[in-house]
Amino acid sequence: MTINVARMKQTRAEKIDAMEAIVSKAEKEDRGFDEAEQEAYDELNAEVGDLAKRIERAERVAEMKGSVAKPVGGVSKAAQAAAGAGDQVEVEEEAEPKGKAAATAKDPKAKGELFGQFVRALYHGQNNPFLAAQYAERSGMASEVAKALGTGTASEGGSFVPTTFAAEFIDMLRPASVFRSANPRLVEFDGEGKIVIPKLVSGVTAGYAGENTNIGFGTATTGDVNLTPKKTAAVTAVSRELMMRSRPGVDGIIRDDLIAGVSEAQDTRLLSANTDSGTAPAGLIGLAPAGNIVTAQAASIDAVTIGIRTLLFKLRTKNVKMRRPVLFMAPRVELWLMTLRDGNGNLVFAPEMNDGTLMRIPYVATTVIPTNLDTSTGGFGDETDIILVDMDQIIHADEMAVSVQASDVAAYHDGTSVVSAFSRDQVAVKVVASHDMDARHNEAIAVLRSVRWGNDLG
Repeated sequence: MTINVARMKQTRAEKIDAMEAIVSKAEKEDRGFDEAEQEAYDELNAEVGDLAKRIERAERVAEMKGSVAKPVGGVSKAAQAAAGAGDQVEVEEEAEPKGKAAATAKDPKAKGELFGQFVRALYHGQNNPFLAAQYAERSGMASEVAKALGTGTASEGGSFVPTTFAAEFIDMLRPASVFRSANPRLVEFDGEGKIVIPKLVSGVTAGYAGENTNIGFGTATTGDVNLTPKKTAAVTAVSRELMMRSRPGVDGIIRDDLIAGVSEAQDTRLLSANTDSGTAPAGLIGLAPAGNIVTAQAASIDAVTIGIRTLLFKLRTKNVKMRRPVLFMAPRVELWLMTLRDGNGNLVFAPEMNDGTLMRIPYVATTVIPTNLDTSTGGFGDETDIILVDMDQIIHADEMAVSVQASDVAAYHDGTSVVSAFSRDQVAVKVVASHDMDARHNEAIAVLRSVRWGNDLG
C-alpha cells in the first residue's frame, strides 16, 4: 500500500479552496448560505476533516518508520506491520539532500526563520489565520507554520505568534538589542503577567560582639520592583517583491528587519530619561537618583577623567558592587575620545578603547542616545548623555506573547513623515511585543549630562 501524503494535502487544499469560494460568493452578495451552498460547505468541511486525520495518521506511520532501522532493499517489518500483513508502506517525500543542505531542507530553517514564514503567510492570507494556513500549506512552508496558523488566534493588534516562535524571536532580540546585550538580569513573565522582586534600600546592621554583650540588631529596609508587561509596537517596511518570494534567505531577511525594529524601539526607551508612564517603562536616566546626575565640563582630557571618575565615585559611595558595570554613550563621543591626543600628540584613550573599555569599564556606543539635547542652563541643543550603570542591579522582563500584522495598504511613520505602503509598493509589518525594566538599586545608575564632546561632528 502506498500512502501519497503530498496528493492528500493537495486534495485537502483544493477542497479548502472550494469552501473559500462558497464563503466569498455569499459574502460578496451580502447574504447567508442557501440550502445547496450549506450542504456543499458541510460536505467539504467533513471531507477536509477526514483528510486531516488521514494525513496525520500517514505522517505518524512515516515517523514510526523512520525510528527503526530500514533493511537494505525494503522497509522495516515494523512499518509493514503498521500498514497490515504483507503490505508495504511508502510515504512519498522529496529527495533528501546531502550534507549541510539536509538540515536546512528537512527542518526550517535557521533559527527564527519560522517567525519570518509566519509573517509572510499572514500577509498572503490578509491577516486571516485560516487563509494564511492555506497559503503556508500550498507554498511548502514548514508544517509547524501551517499548524500554528490553523489553530491560532487573532487579536485587535494582529495575530498571536505561537509561543515557540515567539521565544525564538525574543532570544534573537537579546544579542540585537544594545540594552539586553549589556547583560541585565533577564526574566520572563508568567501567566499572571506580573513580577514582584524585592528592592534593597538599605542593608542589615552588623557588628562584633564580645562575651556576655548584646549582638547589634538591625533590619534591611526594602521596597518592591513591580514589573508589568508594557507593549512595544514597532513597524518596519519591506518590499512587496520580497514578501512574494519564497527563496532561501527571504524569511531570514524579514525576521532580521523585525528584530531590528523592535530592538531599536525598546533600546530608545530603555536608555532614555523617561519615567515609568504606566504604559511604557522608565529609562535608565529616568531611574537615576537626582544626586547621581552630574554636569560635564567643557571638552578636554581632564574633563573626561573628572567626569567618568565622578560617575564611579557616585556608585562606589553607595556600595554598588560593580559586578557588571557598563558605560553607554553616543557614537560621536566614542569617536572624539578615540581621537583625543595629549600635548605630545599621543592618543590618550584609543589604546584602551580598542579593547572595549574606558577607564577599565566596558562601554557601548549606540545611536539611540540622542545628541540634540538641551539639558543645561542656556543649553545649545547639541548635548548628549553618558550613562554608567551596574547591569547586575537592572531587571528586564519579557512576555512570551508577540503579535504581528502585515499590510500593503497601511500607512506608517518612517521617522520623518507618514508614508503610504501602497504608494511605495511596500508591506508594512507591525510587531507588538511586551516587556518591562526596573532597577533593584537605583543608586547603581549615574549620568553625565550636558556632554558636548565631539559636537563638531554633528
